[in-house]
Formats: sequence, C-alpha cells, structure tokens
Amino acid sequence: MQRRTRRLFYALLGLTLIFVFRNQLLGVPSLIPFTAPQSDQDLQVLKTPGSPDPLDSPDSPERPHTPGSAQTQATPIPQISPNPSNPPSPRLDAPQSAQSHAAQLPQTSQSPADPATHPNPAKPPNPPNPESQSPLIPPTPQDCPKYAKYAATPHGPFSGGKYNLSYQRPDIHCRSVVIQEVEDTIARINTTIKDPDLSRVFTNSFPNTLDTTVKWHGFAANDSTEELTFIITGDIPAMWLRDSANQLQSYLPLLSNNTTTSPGASSLSSLYRGALNLQARYILTAPFCNAFQPPPESGLPPPTDSAAKNDVVTPPYSNETVYECKYELDSLAAFLQLSTDYHTATGDKTFFAKYNWVAAVELILATADSMRVPTYDTDNGTAIKPPYTFQRASKNSHNTLPNSGAGSPVAAGTGLVRSAFRPSDDSTVFQFLIPANMMFAHYLNTTSAIVDAIGETELGGKMRAFAADITEGIAEYGTTRITPPSSDSKGKAEEETIYAYEVDGYGGKHVMDDANVPSLLAAPLFGYNNTVCQATRKAALSAERNPYFMRGAVAGGVGGPHNGPGWAWPMAGIVRILTSDDDAEIVEQLGELVGSTRGLGMPPFPSLRALFALFSLPFPCLYRSQWVLVATGQHFPHSHSLTPPLTHPSLPPTPIITSPLGLIHESVHTSDEARYTRSWFAWANGLFGQMVLDLAQRKPDVLGRSFQ
Repeated sequence: MQRRTRRLFYALLGLTLIFVFRNQLLGVPSLIPFTAPQSDQDLQVLKTPGSPDPLDSPDSPERPHTPGSAQTQATPIPQISPNPSNPPSPRLDAPQSAQSHAAQLPQTSQSPADPATHPNPAKPPNPPNPESQSPLIPPTPQDCPKYAKYAATPHGPFSGGKYNLSYQRPDIHCRSVVIQEVEDTIARINTTIKDPDLSRVFTNSFPNTLDTTVKWHGFAANDSTEELTFIITGDIPAMWLRDSANQLQSYLPLLSNNTTTSPGASSLSSLYRGALNLQARYILTAPFCNAFQPPPESGLPPPTDSAAKNDVVTPPYSNETVYECKYELDSLAAFLQLSTDYHTATGDKTFFAKYNWVAAVELILATADSMRVPTYDTDNGTAIKPPYTFQRASKNSHNTLPNSGAGSPVAAGTGLVRSAFRPSDDSTVFQFLIPANMMFAHYLNTTSAIVDAIGETELGGKMRAFAADITEGIAEYGTTRITPPSSDSKGKAEEETIYAYEVDGYGGKHVMDDANVPSLLAAPLFGYNNTVCQATRKAALSAERNPYFMRGAVAGGVGGPHNGPGWAWPMAGIVRILTSDDDAEIVEQLGELVGSTRGLGMPPFPSLRALFALFSLPFPCLYRSQWVLVATGQHFPHSHSLTPPLTHPSLPPTPIITSPLGLIHESVHTSDEARYTRSWFAWANGLFGQMVLDLAQRKPDVLGRSFQ
C-alpha cells in the first residue's frame, strides 16, 4: 500500500512539475491570453526604439539566425505615456531592460576570415552619442514581447471567418513606429474588404514593417541633419538592402501625402530618407555585400551570423559592419529602386544632392561594370579572376560558388552583369541572372532622371548607356525557345520564345523561375510586357516547364531551391496578382493566399503532445487551456507536422482551437497546411499589403468578394 501511495505521489509530482515548467520543456513563450486594442488611431507620433527585444527565433531556412547572438537593447529616452483609451494588454515573455551601447566603426580592409574581424557578442560596445538619437523617438516599454515568438502563436480577437485568423499586431505601445496615415489607410481599406479573413490578413500584414522592424531611427554622428533608418528583415536582426527597400515600398502610395522634408520629421518621408542615407553608407563601405549590421549611432550591438563566420570572401570586409556578404545584383538595384520611389512620390530632388547619394550611385556603376568581366581574356585566353569571389563550407551547394569561389564561367561581350547570388540568397547556376539584369537596367534609367535633375548630367548619360547595353544583352542572350506547356498548346507543338532565368553567354540557359523578386514572373514590374514576357509567364506557371512550380493537395505556386520541392512561396502568388488583369486568376490566388496563413506548425516531439493530451483527457477544462493546445500541436511555432492535432472527445471545437496565425509566411508546404517557414517575414507581409492597395485602385470589386 505504501509503495502504491509513493508511486501515486511521484506521478502527481511529475505532472505538477511538467505543468509548471511546460514552457521550458516545449521551448515556447508563456501563452498569456491577449486582447487587441480597440483602436489603432490614437497614437500619432513616430516612435522608433533601439529595439529592446532580443530576436531569438528558430533558425530560418533562408537566413540562419544565430542562437545566443547579442541582444538588441533600448536607448534610454523619456517614454510616452500610453493612451488611456488603449490600456496595455497582457504581453508575452518580456525581455530584461539593458543599457544601450554603440558599436565601433569597422576597418573594411580586414578579412572576414580573420578572427579579429568578428565581433565578440559578449563584449559590450561603447555608449552612443546622445546627439545621434532623434528626440522624437520614445523607447518601447521593456515588457513588450519578442515578436519572433509572438508572431508564431495566436492571439484574439479572432476574425470569425472560415479560417478564424488571429490578430497579430503588437500592442499599440509596443510598435516600432506609428504613423497615422497608415492607420487611416487600414481603416479605409477594411470598409471595402467584405471577407473577414482577408481583412484580418491585411490588418496584420500591411503595417508589419512599421510595427516590428524599424529598429532605430536617428541621425549620423558627424551630421545632425543626416537621417538614418535601420530596418531589419523580421526574424533576423540585420538590414538587407533588397528587403528594406521592398519593405518601405509597401507604403509608397501614402508617401505622396507625407512629404515633409525637414530632418527628423514624423513621417514616412523621414523613414525613406533615413533608409537611403544608411544604404548609401553601406554601399560605400562594402558594395558587394547584401546584409548589414546596425549603425554605430544606434547603440545596437552587431549580431553574429554563425553561417557566415568562416566565409572566405574577396574583397574582404569587417563583420562589425557587414552581416553577410553575398554579391547580388538586385541589392544594388534595390538602392536605385528606393531612390526612384522616393523621388517619384515626393518630387524632392534637393535631398539627392546632399550627403553621399551621388557617391553611392557612382560606386554602384563601377561595381556593376567590374562584374561584366568575362572568365577568359579575349586576347590571350588567360583566366581572369573576378573582383568578387565567395566560398562557404556548407552541405548545400546553393550556399557557395564553384571554381574556387569565382562561379561558373561567363562569356565576353554580352553587355550583361554577373550576379553571384539570387534574391533568395542562393547561388546562381549561370551568373547572368536575367531578372536581376532587367531590374537593374530599369532602375538605372529611372534614377538617371534624378541625376540629371541635380546637375550630374554626365553621370546620367553613363547610366542610360549602361542600361541600354544590358537591355540589348537580354534581347540577344537572355531568351530561349521551348515547346509551350500542353495545357496552352491546343494540340500544337510549335516552339515559342521565352526569357531564360539564367544564362552564361556560351549557350547555357537555365529554364525555371524562382519566387523571390526580381523574378521572371515579376518582369512586368520592370517594364517588360511583350509577347516574350507573356509566353514566359505561362512557362513559369506550368509544372511542365518550371521545375519549381509546386502543386499539392493544399496549395500550389512557384517556390525555389532555397526550401526545395514541395514548398510554395506566397510571395509568388502576390506577384502573380500584381501582374495580372484576369479577375478569375486574381480571385483564385487571393483565396489561396488567405488560406496559406492558417498554418500553425507542430512541435518537434510528438510524444510530448500525445503525453499532454493523454493527461488532459479527464479534465476538459484543462484541455481548453492554451498550454494544452500548444502541447497538442495546435498553437506551436515550429513547422514539424508529425502528428495530427487532437480534439477532446467531450468538447465541441472552440474558436481558439481553430485559429491560425494570419500572417504571410516565407513558404508553405503544398501538402500539409500546418507546415510553414518563418512566422515573421516582413517583406512578404508588406508586399501583401501593397497588393491589396493596388487591387483597391484597379479592381475594388475583387475586394468585395467572399472567400468563405
């Protein structure tokens, strides 16, 4: 009898310990019920913190996040009191407060392979200059959640639609930036959208960049008028040139009504100018690199990219300035895109004559021109080492370059520019990446008008001539002929001309498309809308012609080698809508996109889920609790769908059990709705919001449809 009592005691003790330490066992945040603010209209100031919340998230399959990297910290500035009409809601897993620090400026001549160039995460940087911080920027409260985890768990109120989507915006006083025009736009568009789930995805996704990724906004240490804006990608605390340009492009339709040009003004235009200034600094520091560390003025310590710490790169760089150095032509084009967007919307040409913008454009031209070098000297056949090489020890071939880091050979005289990596950060097979050349030529032309307007006409002429060379090269070397897909051939087998994804100038042509922009599907966004482009679109959207067009029981669409077969990227579906005038196609894709946000993921240990579910069976009230839903795989951020969700036999389904996340993911599994990658991917979320605003102008009737 005593033995039975002892066993029962230890069993109950074990259950109690499991309950108390459930979050540590599962590796998830405490799931405190969340109530969304009733209104997002009250706070009308620009508020950008020095990011108090460390971004500890699961490793991203695209850009690996380093566990244990240095935490981001807040700059001590007087706080703004929360609006009494929006009382603070309960929040998750608050980080500890910390004194802010500033990183040292790098020595760009150091090699990344040298351990001395890699910052020690444990070493605190020097304090920042208080004059570098904008006085308009209050800090985010220290008890705000880590959004990487927050985005991976559901929160009420739920949409009430077919998918019953979660509310994923941070509490209003935890948002990085609040701009009234954005809040007004969300309210206005939601009066047009009739579907509750589509409305919820738009509400969550459109402000995601401002809510969560503007980690610092201030001024240069050596010039109190030079604005700087540091924007991270989401779950990785670094600034990609391409991502940040596209994240801000989401708000381009609002920029024309927000044109205050005084430094530090509380506006979208201030964020744009700050991003342009910081991108110019990055390009002048390391023009071949794609992702960068926080500026020293921010006081944010540089995080460590564990995947890049042993990269061997020419030219060398410092890891205190550069997060990753993959040369991608579209990263240089992104700076020109951001410049064009700001100038077109505001008409502000005086900004471009200041600071380092012209010097950055000149270096972009020189860098791109240097990457037109062929593999062999045309006079004597000697192999030429390109100005950029990259080598990484990796299990995946798309993470490094062949031929000692030089990449595959390319021919001379094509007029095209080499790109070592794609916009997915995967290495190219053939280095003349056609979509990137399309984008670069397009924005060389548009930006040349800015250069002319500020009196740099000689530079403008060089830019137009460069763009013309690329355009001719695309027409001559960038196309191929294929038999059209059977679904479009109508019994005929006549070949048609399409654009290849990559070429080498020797006749090697890679027929495929990738979801990441620039892509062949996105070619109309860069001025290509001819018959060749239309045929290319058909091939890109065909499983017979595009090896990375995914089909499955749950979803379909373009993916890429980054996540591999079976993973479709919602980004490609968004681009498909942006480049289509077919109502039926748009409605179909919009329905799939809304459905793609419902993935909840599964914990990596199915035995734990089954164990918790078993213990909860005698206690229906316990099963309703959030932690049991996590244990059973219904509210868990990981993407390992190994066991189906369990439902208590004595209870009907409740709304919270079926409520998915309501954010746009990087990719979703085409055969398993519960699996996805990256819960926090700001570029894709912003692109979705941009697409909805585009539909509100072009096809408002589509937004009035139901997807229930």
